[in-house]
Amino acid sequence: MMHLKRAILLLFVLFVFASPVLAGNPSPFGKDLIPRGQFGLGAHPTLLFGSGTSTFVFFGHFGYGITSGIAINGHVGFGANNYQTYIGGDLRFDLLQSRGIGLNLLVGGHTGGQGAGFDAAFVFSADIRNTVGIMLALDADFIVQNGGTTPPVHLDAGVQFPLSRQIDLILTGEIGITQTAVSGISGGLQFYF
Repeated sequence: MMHLKRAILLLFVLFVFASPVLAGNPSPFGKDLIPRGQFGLGAHPTLLFGSGTSTFVFFGHFGYGITSGIAINGHVGFGANNYQTYIGGDLRFDLLQSRGIGLNLLVGGHTGGQGAGFDAAFVFSADIRNTVGIMLALDADFIVQNGGTTPPVHLDAGVQFPLSRQIDLILTGEIGITQTAVSGISGGLQFYF
């Protein structure tokens, strides 16, 4: 119970004092799928920047581990500076899980953010000493709203620290690879039930 109180306090502090050292994109959030039969709930403040502007966004994530290799996820994001409310969902599939090394595929769709469209990502993960995990992802959004042309593509990197058996701290950063992509940094918590 004490860990849960500390995690909620940490989440509150991250939210209130979000600055350029905290931010990112809404998916993928975390290096792994939500375990089979468990629910996940995550939140993180985000700073997105590009084209001479920056926007603060607060993202929430929820999901369920359908099987040991498939999870369904939902995402919401609320932001400043005329940021469109983001609502999205995806399925995440394990392609490889062996000896602390993972590769999974994420496919889904969304509305809001930079415009309505479809999402796809490959997420590579590795565990370091069975506690800390690292993540590297190639994330693309195929925007269909308003005749979108070049899909925003991001390279995401992150680190995931377990605070307890049911709480992880996740820190991520993303670099926009294409001209239409934004960059950002993020930090937040993922709870498992």
